[in-house]
Amino acid sequence: MGMITSDFYNRFDKIDIVESPFTVEELMNLASIDTQEQFAAWTAQNGDTSYIPAEIFLTLMEDRAFFEQICSFVDGGEYVVLSGATLACRTSHSSRMGLTREDVQQNIQGFFLKDEEMTYSIESVLSGTREWVSSLYVFANGWVGIETERFADNNWDEDEDSAQDSTPEPASSYLLDAEGELVASPDIRYDIESWMDFVDMFSTVHEEAIAPDTPADTEGREVEFRSGKDDYIVFSEEVAGAMKEGRPVVVIESAATFGGMIYPGIAEFAYRMRNVVRESGAVPAFTAILNGQIHVGLTDDEILYLEQKRGSIFKASARDIPILLAKKQDGVMTIAAAVKTAQMVGLPVASGSGIGGAQIGGHRPLCP
Repeated sequence: MGMITSDFYNRFDKIDIVESPFTVEELMNLASIDTQEQFAAWTAQNGDTSYIPAEIFLTLMEDRAFFEQICSFVDGGEYVVLSGATLACRTSHSSRMGLTREDVQQNIQGFFLKDEEMTYSIESVLSGTREWVSSLYVFANGWVGIETERFADNNWDEDEDSAQDSTPEPASSYLLDAEGELVASPDIRYDIESWMDFVDMFSTVHEEAIAPDTPADTEGREVEFRSGKDDYIVFSEEVAGAMKEGRPVVVIESAATFGGMIYPGIAEFAYRMRNVVRESGAVPAFTAILNGQIHVGLTDDEILYLEQKRGSIFKASARDIPILLAKKQDGVMTIAAAVKTAQMVGLPVASGSGIGGAQIGGHRPLCP
């Protein structure tokens, strides 16, 4: 119960079908008198009582009486869906994270205030996947969990002229932090309790991982990123020397290694990849974005840093590069971003774990 129709996230038209939603009148009765009067003034001016507009929705989220009421429903085991987002903020969940009711209200409200940024983040995560959002959860700390579906094509091996019957199937699950950064891809579906337990546990691990303390893997050495005052592309000494001397350089994506490999052993795997390239007569150039700068070629310390950030670092495609640079953030590069970087610096060879979209049966033309 508890669906509010508003202007947020309406592009995700497949989110959570609720069997017995509140009426607008029932929802407004949960709010304080002041909020009810504000809604009455809006309806008098617009003549529409069939939905709650965005401006009133934000007022509701600031209304202590309303928030207390919906939290009591959540604690009672009800599925409360506000504008397409299921509230996963039971008191037991927020207490384990040391959050007060006021903290939770502020975090939930912040999610709706940043609707454009969060929408962009979700669309970036789903870019190229052919998936759509089927469920969206907002947690007590403002983090966001999404479950997706996609069409199952069971007839890829049939003749091109054969009719293909596709049915939706569960696809993936993603966890984003309050800033919209992808932090994990848990194997959780249709289980709000498991979602909350995972967020309770992982948020602690994540905060420790992104803390500015010196990583233990660097044996007490602080990681210092090479930078120039106005540089937005930084080359390692090895890569810079090879380019100056005209020796071959192989650009390597970093998302598959630092965003997909299993820990421990990520850094060791990266070192071995570099050595394979060197043994073949070329110079390896892992690419990543560190502190808002594109790095072409990574030092040992920088590789250890990315290993330490595993699972909590943004996987950047080509279109994400300027955003991460502007925000002075970190990101590992997908093959698309690595190829774009190679093109920008004039290096003709790039290596990756695969090209997105290459599927079994992909040798057939997509169009007749």
